[in-house]
Amino acid sequence: MLVNYIKHKMEKFKIFSIMFIVTLLSVCLSSCSDDEEKGYSDEDYINILAGTSWKLESSIEYTYDNKQISLTEFSDNPIYVTFSKNNNEKGYYDLYLDNKSLEYTSVCYWTIGQGYINGTAFYYCGEIINISEYVLQIKISDGDTYYIRTLSRVTEPAHNFESDNDDNNNTGNSSTSYEKPSVGFHNFTATKTRLKVEYKIYNNDEARVTSAKIYYGTTSNPTKSVTATVSSALIIGNISGLKAGTTYYVKCVATGKGGTTTTTTTKCITNY
Repeated sequence: MLVNYIKHKMEKFKIFSIMFIVTLLSVCLSSCSDDEEKGYSDEDYINILAGTSWKLESSIEYTYDNKQISLTEFSDNPIYVTFSKNNNEKGYYDLYLDNKSLEYTSVCYWTIGQGYINGTAFYYCGEIINISEYVLQIKISDGDTYYIRTLSRVTEPAHNFESDNDDNNNTGNSSTSYEKPSVGFHNFTATKTRLKVEYKIYNNDEARVTSAKIYYGTTSNPTKSVTATVSSALIIGNISGLKAGTTYYVKCVATGKGGTTTTTTTKCITNY
């Protein structure tokens, strides 16, 4: 009798244990499913970013096997991005030099597609990998390496638009109203001793770029320069007398009727 009672209790315990495990698995699967459903849509990202401003804090370069190559911090030369609410089409891109003077404010297009920020400002175009009330992190591919750029939430900084051109509301009524050039690195070709670099002018009609120089060197602050050719919306510079198999840093300084813009530096390598 006692043996039968114990067997009965054991069977009930087994059934209870199985039911408990099944219930636990169901809850876990449901929770995982809920977590997946919490992923942001492109529209969510647009709603979160529109009307916010961010300061670029750091940029870490990695190889694709996740080995860190370099770390750049922007405390001395902060870069600010404002995702304006102008139909989610344009944003501001501010660069402060020497942490004291506003050098320029350029206007650039921005949009969201499949979780990626797309636009004409190199520093914030890429895959959104982390976003919160205070931090925005973006992964940017660049050939054989990638960057993780970290931005912090700030109040919108002051702008330095030309008259009749602020807040993207230029009506075209003034013939002297121009935008500062919005310029980004486009392409390069290399030989052992030469580099041909190309930059694209994204607001060519509004900026009216008239001249440009390409600065180059083996450090991240290149000082040598060559005069570039402005052809439609492209700026083309030919650099010669270089060393084979060497990494060079290049940047473009473009001047138009709306002012002067200096791009960020980009790495190019001559052939071996």
